[in-house]
Amino acid sequence: KQWATNQLLCDTKLLFLIPLRDPNTKQIKHLKDLVHYFYCFDETYIETCKECSKILTSNSNHITVIFDGFDEYSDRSDDSLISKILNRKILPHCRIVITSRHTASFKLLNQYRKDTCLRVEVLGFSDESKLKYIEQELGNDSEKIKQLYAYLDSHASIMKICYIPMMLTILVYMFKEKEELPAES
Repeated sequence: KQWATNQLLCDTKLLFLIPLRDPNTKQIKHLKDLVHYFYCFDETYIETCKECSKILTSNSNHITVIFDGFDEYSDRSDDSLISKILNRKILPHCRIVITSRHTASFKLLNQYRKDTCLRVEVLGFSDESKLKYIEQELGNDSEKIKQLYAYLDSHASIMKICYIPMMLTILVYMFKEKEELPAES
């Protein structure tokens, strides 16, 4: 509940999203290089990246690192940069959030210190919460709500993926903008 109400990370001043699906991540050995690889897209970002690197190396309080797709990261050696962060050899006071498929998360986290990570489990929408979300987003327009319910009832495969909050959000947004949705293939 804290995650959804913006209370969980409220003291974070720097947040870094590190997509571990990127195959180049395992080749990065230094924190500065990690920041530059993911955040220095062109010359305009270089000064900002230098400042972020200084903050990261001087004080890791109020910093959150999100490792996205942790179950897809193949380099689990102790000398990898990611392992060093997880084991508090680098950024000892930062907050760490790991995303992974639910079925893989327990096995993966057992490799690292138990007190290292904040574990946020987002299981997705139940059938009841899907409907509540749709009603919340479409407001008092009962005709649109009925239309979208009917669409989902007649498209079982689309209804199944709507348990993922982002998928339902995209679907509702598309419906609000265009009032038509794709047919199943």
